Amino acid sequence: PDLEKEYLLDAEHVIVGHESHPLASIPRVTPEDLLEYPFIGFADDYAGVGRMEKFFASHGLHSPGLSVETSSLEMLLSLLATGGFLASFSTQILDRSRQMGLCRINLSESFWRFKVGAVYRRGAQLSPLVGILLRALQLKLKETSGKSRPS
Repeated sequence: PDLEKEYLLDAEHVIVGHESHPLASIPRVTPEDLLEYPFIGFADDYAGVGRMEKFFASHGLHSPGLSVETSSLEMLLSLLATGGFLASFSTQILDRSRQMGLCRINLSESFWRFKVGAVYRRGAQLSPLVGILLRALQLKLKETSGKSRPS
């Protein structure tokens, strides 16, 4: 009750692979289809691994886990670009990685959706830098929400 939550945007994690990946050309991919391919993800991303386990468990399946873990976004994107791996990450990253030939795998349902925001103590005096950061985020998100996005 002593925390203030400021909503910023709705986010979605999707399954991503290279456009040459075998699942990229399938119109509707099932959770079972995903089990045939190795996943990569961020090292020590316990929340991400937990979401993956929950997703597969909700379909009566064992999670494939991560075949490769990295702490580098560049390494994750480069490995995906080889065409052999799958990953789960936010659509905001996907929008920026299309130039590397990465695409959303057409999973028959959403992998994970959540609300993104800022959390701080109610009534607390925000530092000037935090205030500037929040205003900059709000402005940037307002600008990008007004642009049409590729599907």
